[in-house]
Amino acid sequence: MQTIKLEVKEIKCQGCANKIIKSVKKIKGVKNIEVNVEAKIVDIEFDNVKASIDKITDAIGKLNYNPVMI
Repeated sequence: MQTIKLEVKEIKCQGCANKIIKSVKKIKGVKNIEVNVEAKIVDIEFDNVKASIDKITDAIGKLNYNPVMI
């Protein structure tokens, strides 16, 4: 298991967070995702054999957000 923390400055509301959660949860191997709207931080726990950081950031990027690892 691996955990990553991403900053997504474009998160403005819970609706934004819900879109990110829905998209990332579709990736096989993602075990948990938490979005802090106020801090604009996304924490993701995933199985790094089934999922990858690139797949996760690509999924968020396709929603027109720019995730940056912190």
